[in-house]
Amino acid sequence: MYSKFEVSVGNFCYGQEMNSHLSSGQSIFAECRSDVKSVLEKYILPTGALDGDMMKEEWFKTQKYDVFLSHSHKDIDKVKAFSGWLYDKFGLKCFIDSCVWGYCDDLLRKIDDKYCWNKSGETYNYERRNYSTAHVHMMLSTALTEVMDLSECVMFFNTPNSVSLVDDLNCIKNGNNKHGKVKVSISPWIYHELAMSSYLKQTIPDRLRKKYSTFAEHSEIRAQKELEIQYKISKYLEGMNKLSDEGLLMWNNQYKKSKLVHPLDVLYEQYKSNAYTGEVING
Repeated sequence: MYSKFEVSVGNFCYGQEMNSHLSSGQSIFAECRSDVKSVLEKYILPTGALDGDMMKEEWFKTQKYDVFLSHSHKDIDKVKAFSGWLYDKFGLKCFIDSCVWGYCDDLLRKIDDKYCWNKSGETYNYERRNYSTAHVHMMLSTALTEVMDLSECVMFFNTPNSVSLVDDLNCIKNGNNKHGKVKVSISPWIYHELAMSSYLKQTIPDRLRKKYSTFAEHSEIRAQKELEIQYKISKYLEGMNKLSDEGLLMWNNQYKKSKLVHPLDVLYEQYKSNAYTGEVING
């Protein structure tokens, strides 16, 4: 992973720009989900476990994505349209995270129906069911982290469905109401992905290594922050560049005029100078 962005897209931008790309996004999602399903089913061992080593060796080394999209399941149609827009406008290949966690329940049921029944065959065995659930969740979390690590850019699709503002009880207790709201998510998958986006080491693409002579120049685009582990996501969102309607449209316009070959390079340059806000944003 090289860069990460918090994306906030308004209804106007969907109506004018992205809805027409829904069909393309649906095809991308269907292909991605089909690949995930076939891979995960292939590596279910006789014990009901997933062969993580084989999965990593045979799949993750061959599947490369430009953009990893993290989102709420309630926004899936908007995310499909957005992924279609990224592909049609820039040729960027997206991995939509729900292709993995959306398949979780189906995978668990297949394993549990084969390995987790009580002797009566009428109910699941509680301990076996807990074991299979923990194991599958761990493997899928690992799979998501691997794909994030191999993707150049992580984009978190921020909507009220994925992020909520709640009272910070510590602030209220201390009489500090000025910053009495914190951002939280009820999705364990979103929490995991945002946390991992802070853990993962920044990997500079080869084309940018040739362009910049020192890593110090890259820090102007993105500066790593220390991770503080807690069940809030405000800290993780602070470490992301903000990409709104205006920024997305400017990216598209600048790419049409730019001499840069790779569309993500245009985006990085945009946030290096931050031309449309006049401020310097460190991600």
